[in-house]
Amino acid sequence: MWQRPGASSNSCRRPSRQQPGYREPRGRTFGHAPVSFGEEFALPSSSSSSKRPGVDMRILFADRNVNLVEEQIHVALRLGILEDPTLVATKVG
Repeated sequence: MWQRPGASSNSCRRPSRQQPGYREPRGRTFGHAPVSFGEEFALPSSSSSSKRPGVDMRILFADRNVNLVEEQIHVALRLGILEDPTLVATKVG
């Protein structure tokens, strides 16, 4: 977890490895993002060595909206104007 700007220092901190009960993150996560995002941000910053060796992150880069449930996607980044008025946009950062 990362601290929000203006939030108190105690409200949102990364967990410390020294805290009781801390466990290294592990498992497989599937994500989705537009191709343009992958080309500009994800691929240039990717490296062959993972900072979290127990985490297997797989990202599908596609310029289509995927069905998150059917395609078993855990995290999706969608850019652009909302076409469905029932959806909710949340600004991150």
